[in-house]
Amino acid sequence: MKHGKWGVVAVCGAVLVAAPLMAEEQSVGASLFGENEVGHEGAGEDAGGDFSGFIDTEAGTLCYYLETYGLDTVTAAHLHKGRDGSNGDPVVVLKADEDDEVCVEVEAEVLADIARREQSYYVNVHTEAFPAGAIRGQLGS
Repeated sequence: MKHGKWGVVAVCGAVLVAAPLMAEEQSVGASLFGENEVGHEGAGEDAGGDFSGFIDTEAGTLCYYLETYGLDTVTAAHLHKGRDGSNGDPVVVLKADEDDEVCVEVEAEVLADIARREQSYYVNVHTEAFPAGAIRGQLGS
């Protein structure tokens, strides 16, 4: 059976393109600001935060640091599916523990999608004064 050089090139190209999609570990991050909130006013320019995460698809975990500043008591934090400028449903519940790295188990399909399309997800932090969201940051920002 003859394959010719273009058949070999096509197979090699497919392997090279697919390799990043099958990565088992990936870093993700976001800078969070009140002005990034969509559909309502956020906490303002004196508040913000940083999210630094590490996806391990083989272990099924997302380990992260979530630091905030200029906010009153944080009541909730989530990783939502939604592109920049739109709101979406939460897919991962986060804890705002500024002293320690936190690891949470996440469904394999969700982790794989975050790894493939991180800019389609955002971190949102809620407070008593801003129950719909105080600060927000798109992954990859």
